[in-house]
Formats: sequence, structure tokens, C-alpha cells
Amino acid sequence: SSAASDVYKRQDITKSWSAAYRLHNFAPNIVQLRPQIDNSNPYMLRSGNPNLKQSYLHSFLFNCNRMLGKHNHTIGVIINASIRQHSPVAKTTYYNAETYLPELQYTAPAHSSLISFENVEGYWDIKGKLIWQAPIRSIKSKYTLSTGFNYEHNPYYIGENKTTTRTYAPLIEHFLLCNLTKRLKVTISANTHYVHSINTENYTGKTFYQTAGAMLDISQICKYFYLSSHYNFIFSRDYGINKEINRNHTLNLNVGCKVLNRKGDISIAAQDLLNSHRTF
Repeated sequence: SSAASDVYKRQDITKSWSAAYRLHNFAPNIVQLRPQIDNSNPYMLRSGNPNLKQSYLHSFLFNCNRMLGKHNHTIGVIINASIRQHSPVAKTTYYNAETYLPELQYTAPAHSSLISFENVEGYWDIKGKLIWQAPIRSIKSKYTLSTGFNYEHNPYYIGENKTTTRTYAPLIEHFLLCNLTKRLKVTISANTHYVHSINTENYTGKTFYQTAGAMLDISQICKYFYLSSHYNFIFSRDYGINKEINRNHTLNLNVGCKVLNRKGDISIAAQDLLNSHRTF
């Protein structure tokens, strides 16, 4: 792939903004282009499409920040949009009777299928976020609150039928960074979002997500040691077809020691200590 971009910026002491446009082009890979049948499973055939076009991704980014009052509160807006031309997607063709495929010089048996690739038009998405930041000097911290909305318009094939999924995803995030001392840092975060998907085949997906995390970093203990720990909780509930509820807890620890006059480092990492995952 290759890329080209244009960037515009303006800033002063209390406000700043920037806008950028980027163009990426993606050439189909050899598997997507090769006009050769893979009949390792004669009833689930695969082939490439030599007529595939390269795809283009147009990306637009706008970012604006402004300082409010005398207390170093800031408010910001981020808008990110993209449009994709000639998106390559998989397409499955079904054959009820024995069928000769002249472009591949192959005869597909009855009750078989062929998975190949086609270009589709119409993919685009847009993401917007409003961010507010405020210092909390009493505990040497910075609090960030953000809310946003994502939309995706995604065309593809289900079998031989072209369909489009529209996805709506509002979200809200909290983030607290505490630099309690020069050696002790605590981070607490939470994210709430909802994903609602609808496609033209009358499928509807509805999923609620809640995540929470905490991180503790101690850069120096008894001069030579350090500690880093990260806890994460993920909750999801599917209101669509599956009706599932998932809960997942993870805890990662990293303990280390500085050696060789603090030029070397020996560390021990333990991943997923809680090993807790439940599905209802």
C-alpha cells in the first residue's frame, strides 16, 4: 500500500486546531487475484478474481482544543471520517447442478459452492468525540471525560446476495491519572458503550459493553526494585440472537530489579492471574 497526505494546523496559547486528509491505496494480494481453483474440498471451492481493482481509502481528521478559564480546563473535539472505494469482499456462489466455469476451466460438481472476491462500493464511517479535561491539584491528578458516537456503513455479500450493515455505537469514557509521588502513579479508567447493528437481511445485533481498569506503577522500591500491576474487567451483554452475558477479570503483574549499577534489568511477569471468565 502507499499513502499521501495533507495537514493544516493553527494554534495559539488558548486554542488550537488541525485538519488532515490522507489517501491510502491497497493492491489486491496474489491469493485474491490468482484465477486458479483450490479444490482441496471439491464441494467448497475457492479461487481468486483477476479482475479485482485496487482499493482506495480516503481519511479525514479534524481536531480542535480550547482552554477554558484560569484553571487549565480544556475541551476538545475530534472528528474522524473515512470512505473506501472498490473494497474487496468475499462472495459465495452456489451450484445446484454440475456447472462448467469457462473463466477457470473447471467443472463445479452439483451441490457445491465457489468462494471468490468482488469489489463493492459504499463503505464509509465517521467517528466523533467530545473530550473535557480538568486537573485535580489536591491529589496531583488529571480527570478526563469523553463522550462519542461512531457510525459505520459496511457493504458485503452473504452468499450471492449483497447486503449492508449499519452500525451505531455511542460511548462514554472516564479516565483518572494520579501522580501521587515521583515514584507512584495510579490510573483508573472506565468505558461504557453500546453497539447496535442492522443489515438489509433483517438481522439486528444489540450488545452492551462495560469495562473498568486500574493500573499501579511504583518506579522504585528499596532503591533497586519496581512494580507494575494492571487489572481489567470486561462485561458484555448480548440482546440479539445469542442472549449471552460475559464477565471477564484479568490481573497482570510485573516485578523487576535494577542491576549492574541500574544499567541492567531483571523482571518477572505474571499474566492473567485471576483467570476468571464466565458466560451465562
